[in-house]
Amino acid sequence: MPFRKETAGTTAKQIVAYNAERSVLAIRNVSGATVYISNDAGAITTEGWPMAPGDFVSFLKLYGDDTAAAVYAQTVAATTDMRIQESFGRVLTEAK
Repeated sequence: MPFRKETAGTTAKQIVAYNAERSVLAIRNVSGATVYISNDAGAITTEGWPMAPGDFVSFLKLYGDDTAAAVYAQTVAATTDMRIQESFGRVLTEAK
């Protein structure tokens, strides 16, 4: 379950690459500015998902979320720090 730091600025940046093997993706905004995320590199700050300072979003394949998609980030005015966590592998759908 790798963790890593990513930064985003006023131009679109891919912070997570497409990976069909990913089962969990979590993103936290640890900066003091709002960052916008999207699966599309265009119009991120107007159509993307805003993440205020401290916000957290997670995607789980188990719940039907698209965990494979690439994610892009952008800010309006400042550089933001984010933390990314990814997990990979088969998703169990029932307890044994």
